[in-house]
Amino acid sequence: MWLADLQEQARRRLEGAAELQSRVAQVRATASDRSGTATVTVDATGHLLDVQYASVGDLTPERLRTATLEAVAAARAAGDAQLVRATEGLVGAESLQDMVRGRVPEETRTALESELARYRDDAGRDAVR
Repeated sequence: MWLADLQEQARRRLEGAAELQSRVAQVRATASDRSGTATVTVDATGHLLDVQYASVGDLTPERLRTATLEAVAAARAAGDAQLVRATEGLVGAESLQDMVRGRVPEETRTALESELARYRDDAGRDAVR
């Protein structure tokens, strides 16, 4: 009986992971700068997928750069919001959201800091010998 329960738990986790992966893959956010000069699309990780420009006419390269960066920042913020909504309520969503955003989950960061402290302490003791 316990084996059947374990198999069912594993099946549910795999289904949950597949659902999570599917939802993250579907996240796309499009935004424009305030002037409408640049419109960009990003994925869940904030990677740039598309850039479109309205007529750039007499825009300076600096203004075009500023418009593009502004649009990217707005699209990334919108993508973050979509990622949270898309993964809401799924097991492991918070850790996944951190990883997709390039952040180290708090529990991992704490474990790494502890490991580094132990390493430094060991290295300091070895240097004294």
